[in-house]
Amino acid sequence: MTDGPENLMLTFLRRIDTRIGVIESVLREHTTRLAHIDEVLGQVQRRQVLDAERLAMEGVRLDRHATDIERLKRRADLLD
Repeated sequence: MTDGPENLMLTFLRRIDTRIGVIESVLREHTTRLAHIDEVLGQVQRRQVLDAERLAMEGVRLDRHATDIERLKRRADLLD
């Protein structure tokens, strides 16, 4: 009489084990995808920082040009 319930219990445990294996496989895939997303996001953030740095450098250049233009205007007596 104990053979029936034991076999039934083992059958259920095997099914659970199979399902857990599938869940582990899906979790590994999602972990890999998430790591890739993190990597790409890091690249985007680095690009944003580099763009901000370039923009700041261009601003400094424009300020220098504006200063030079003002100086030239003063020397040529072109200021109002």
